[in-house]
Amino acid sequence: MWPRPPFPNPVETCRFGGSDERPAAVRLVLLEAPPGFDVGLQEASYKLSCGRLERDPEGFEVLRYATWLEVLYRFEIPLVAPGTYGLRWQLWEGERMLAEEGRRFTLTAGR
Repeated sequence: MWPRPPFPNPVETCRFGGSDERPAAVRLVLLEAPPGFDVGLQEASYKLSCGRLERDPEGFEVLRYATWLEVLYRFEIPLVAPGTYGLRWQLWEGERMLAEEGRRFTLTAGR
């Protein structure tokens, strides 16, 4: 089952405003992390950005808008030996996986 769209009527929203934002009910599932490392969700929200309302050559109204999911992650990196460390995780909304991501961190010795 697909989740409800974050902006059920973006055309109406765009007629009366230029943008909108709604919190996203997403969760993070950690797949791989070295001991002491972690990644979590700081915040997640859906964004709506409205363009101009125009008329096409046939006289129909055309509205261009963009929606996206903005996610801010929080990484916890312990004091460890220099090296390259990888983390992998999935982002879920309800029963639907939205993304699988990974990052590699190369840590060097500090002075």
